[in-house]
Amino acid sequence: METVLIVGATGNIGTAALMGALRAGRNMLAVVRNSASADKLFQNLGTKDGIATIEADILSDNGVQSVVDRVKEGKLPAFQHVYAAG
Repeated sequence: METVLIVGATGNIGTAALMGALRAGRNMLAVVRNSASADKLFQNLGTKDGIATIEADILSDNGVQSVVDRVKEGKLPAFQHVYAAG
């Protein structure tokens, strides 16, 4: 099954993109600022199924690299599509 990386996942547009991906049967890798943001996201979606989260500051090179490194290490699912909201 394909995985979609969603940057800006906790905003209104990002949450809508996640809902669409859920309805389409995709897995998601959601980039969030912190665990409180992830909790709010799961509450808004009503599920955690099919969603992996990572805390990262995508405005910094180190934040982006940390996402890439964790995927390469197999700690996060590889992704085939990228959606950036925000």
